[in-house]
Amino acid sequence: MTLSLRYAARTDVGLAREGNEDALYAGPRLLAVADGMGGHAAGEVASRVVIETLAPLDGAQPDGDVESALRAAVHTANAYLRDMVAADGALKGMGTTLTAFLWTGDQLALVHIGDSRAYLLRDGQMRQVTHDHTFVQTLIDEGRITPDEATTHPQRSWITNALDGRSDVHPDLSLIDVQIGDHLLVCSDGLSSYVSEQTISETIADNDPRGACDELVDLALRAGGLDNISCIVAEVIDDPGLAGAVAPGGEAAPIVAGAAAEPGPSPADLARKDSPATRAAEIAPRHRRRSASPPADTTDVETPGRRRSYRLVVVFVLILLIVIAVGVGSFFYVRTQYYVGVADGTPQTVGVYRGVNGKALGIDLDRLTARTNLPVQALPDYDRARVDDGIQADGKADALRIVGTLRSDACAIATPSPTARPATASPSASPRPRVSSSTAPKRTARPSASPTPKPKPTPTHSVPAYCQATP
Repeated sequence: MTLSLRYAARTDVGLAREGNEDALYAGPRLLAVADGMGGHAAGEVASRVVIETLAPLDGAQPDGDVESALRAAVHTANAYLRDMVAADGALKGMGTTLTAFLWTGDQLALVHIGDSRAYLLRDGQMRQVTHDHTFVQTLIDEGRITPDEATTHPQRSWITNALDGRSDVHPDLSLIDVQIGDHLLVCSDGLSSYVSEQTISETIADNDPRGACDELVDLALRAGGLDNISCIVAEVIDDPGLAGAVAPGGEAAPIVAGAAAEPGPSPADLARKDSPATRAAEIAPRHRRRSASPPADTTDVETPGRRRSYRLVVVFVLILLIVIAVGVGSFFYVRTQYYVGVADGTPQTVGVYRGVNGKALGIDLDRLTARTNLPVQALPDYDRARVDDGIQADGKADALRIVGTLRSDACAIATPSPTARPATASPSASPRPRVSSSTAPKRTARPSASPTPKPKPTPTHSVPAYCQATP
């Protein structure tokens, strides 16, 4: 039994992009999608070069195993991109994802790098056979966010691995076991970001490959479709007579679409040139001419580069206005705040501060507005700890009220209650003798008896200065 593939493909520029940076190839043995990145830095050039580098694998039996053939093709494509960037610094930043199946005999090899995806649908159950190389996928793997949260994460478009010519690449490589009736899907994130896996599965199961491709792209467009949308759907069959492309005209030729369909020298042609710089020059100037040339029937065209510049300026101005508004608001908020804290000095005293207790960028956010004569060390332990941390007040009047309460607490422990005065004479005093009126002589002078001593006044306890006045 000889297994074959019956396949279809479709790509669409989407609702917001100026051009299609996706490139795809669908043939009897090779299914590949590349999603270019870089915009003005020639993302569509990167995706086209990678697809054209892999395309020869569709027509020849690879030397060795299919995984090695895919790995070698990926490294060759990345080397082309490296040569192009080295020859023209304006291309720095371009890159592309790649997800591709290579069929040979009864083996199906998969290569993957980036956030394009591949799925396998079998017996009504669909599973993703690639692992996204994205920042949010890393967060999911670490258990920090859920898959649902990843769909709205602000960094969901950050790719952690791509073909960009800057370094050696390490693509994911694996072998997939398939059987008759299996369906394969290779797509860019312009589809998977807008259409749920459940809907994708039902659409593929209910249609032939061509109908599935058409409906999937239409679903992505109806869902918003801001990105380029590309997909390849293939069915594993055992009838070689039905293998090939499923198209309205019944064509069996490979499908090349998107940026890969743009005219230009092939990687094989570039390899025959004298140097990497010469090879790069065959592609880069053609890209810049195409991007810069206005339509013949247009006298004034705002190019994508100019629109990007305008958008960047608008975004920068908005961010600047937000920063200024936050700064002004924070300034006025800080000026309305008061708290009671420690005023430095010898000794440290209680003070009233305007602002908030802390610093921003090394700048104090408070200012001492009133220094009292109440020493911090005179406070009870509980009050002292509160003052050290700063006691928040609802305005200056409330701050002065708090100071008064602290002063009362300090004075209560600094001034003890006065002792009682003695009510009787000293017991050592001699009693006055009783004298009869008949025998008592006339008093011409003070009696010699000792007088009753007066009680001595209790000395007054000294009151601390901070309790005598309330400056």
